[in-house]
Amino acid sequence: MQEKMLPQNIEAEVALLGAMINYNEIIDEVAEVVREEYFYLDNNRVIFRSLTYLYSQGKKIDLIYLSEEVTKERDISKYELTCMTNAVMTSDNWREHSNIIKEKYILRRVIEQSRTLEAKCFTPSVDVDGVVSEAERDILSIADTSTNGFRLSSFSDLMDRNLASLELVHLHKGEVSGLKTGYEELDNLTSGFQPGDLIIIAARPSVGKTTLALNIAEHISMNEKKPVLFFSLEMSEEQLGNRVISARSGVAYEKMKSGFMEADEWQSIVHSGNELKDAPLHINDQCNLTQMNLRHIAKKAKREHDIKVLIVDYMQLLRYQGKKVERRDLEVAEFSRELKAIAKDLSIPVIALSQLNRGVEARSDEKPRLSDLRESGSIEQDADVVILMSKRKVSSNADEFVSDESPEVLIDVAKQRNGPCGWVWLEFDKATVKFKDKKAYNFD
Repeated sequence: MQEKMLPQNIEAEVALLGAMINYNEIIDEVAEVVREEYFYLDNNRVIFRSLTYLYSQGKKIDLIYLSEEVTKERDISKYELTCMTNAVMTSDNWREHSNIIKEKYILRRVIEQSRTLEAKCFTPSVDVDGVVSEAERDILSIADTSTNGFRLSSFSDLMDRNLASLELVHLHKGEVSGLKTGYEELDNLTSGFQPGDLIIIAARPSVGKTTLALNIAEHISMNEKKPVLFFSLEMSEEQLGNRVISARSGVAYEKMKSGFMEADEWQSIVHSGNELKDAPLHINDQCNLTQMNLRHIAKKAKREHDIKVLIVDYMQLLRYQGKKVERRDLEVAEFSRELKAIAKDLSIPVIALSQLNRGVEARSDEKPRLSDLRESGSIEQDADVVILMSKRKVSSNADEFVSDESPEVLIDVAKQRNGPCGWVWLEFDKATVKFKDKKAYNFD
């Protein structure tokens, strides 16, 4: 069976090159849209490269100069160049011809990458995750080509947006500018969670990371009426649902699990459950979720539900997908980079829970530090806000701790890229798995 010719349009290539020779003033604009590799014929690539080179040297391009330049690389006759110029009477259509050339190049790349991936799929003992990851990278690379792979913002447009944003803040001075968590002192300290920010909430096990994240998710979806996407890599969606009902209804979680509830408590549970039906809270409790899976789901949720915040519980439970790395900390570094990229690309705050290492418990004061972030220093580097949770008591004796039975939990904003650090007290109601405001301590 005769193999099909790859997508191409030689007439468009000739017309574009002829327009560039006859009308040198369009060369700069053409070079912003078309690259040398977009041309199907090798000769046309050489001519394009020669044209852009001569133009960059500030030379007036004519057939003599061009012919001399192209023959340094390939035997292209002056007659062939003349035919190009004679075929073009105007530069008006250069954009249409450029787009045709670019589209044909993109189609060729899709075909070439598909063939390569098809061959790998037939390889014995193929690494399925590796092939899928490579396919995604290739498609994203091709997608970058379709948008020229870069974007520039003029400072004029940027200042218009900034001034409009600052005017809004000025008109509502003193109010929280970002997404409210439902905790007044924390919101005052952070000004709310901002679009594009990666917020890390870290603690040792059983301090309350999941509870705090779930309380925040409930507040944003129910009180702020903003769509939330919650990735639960540890608990099932049923467990999360029951915790939210307990927190909202005020009925003890253990009572709900056992079934020993009074009639009024049951009514409160039903009422809260019916209220929560309208919450724009979306949960994914998929096991073995990779960072690439997470990106796909997040983009889809943004497109279909316009999510305003994404929460991951917790980062170290993600499964790595990509080129093999030798160390676990490099995998976790990739997770934090990906989460920051998602926050920026989707223009939403991303809240990621993280474990602290055992070094906290080994120290005499058990004071959490940024360096205690488990398995990667990149988490601290990528994060815009880092919140360390502990039962450390702030008083005249800074090293005094409260007992495990105490409801007091310290929320230490240990890093804030665009604001002050500080300590915020929250009180934990163990029965209804809910955090409440207490008071705050700030420091310089």
